[in-house]
Amino acid sequence: GYLIMAIGYVLLIRVGGMMSLLLCQILIGFGEAVYSPSFDALYSLNLDTTKRASQWGAWESMNYFATGIGAVIGGLIVKSFGFDALFICMAVLTATSAVYVLALPKDALQNPFHS
Repeated sequence: GYLIMAIGYVLLIRVGGMMSLLLCQILIGFGEAVYSPSFDALYSLNLDTTKRASQWGAWESMNYFATGIGAVIGGLIVKSFGFDALFICMAVLTATSAVYVLALPKDALQNPFHS
């Protein structure tokens, strides 16, 4: 999913009209649809059963704060360097996440309750 999103961000650099923008956004949305459910499933499997609500709440609040901070930083990047620089940064960060996930030990991606 992360790799698909990274490709979508790189392709945003070449957008020349509404149709190409929509296709890029569809690709990015598809990438999100691929990675998000698997992340949520793995996260849920690794929660403390007595603290599920507070742990999900902590994750969601951290996610929204990071999104807000990212929007501010993205605005500063656009103002200073333009949209192409922003799209490249987004692609690099997303591709780095993909490499990180691929480099994780495979047992870190397994269901801890399944033998």
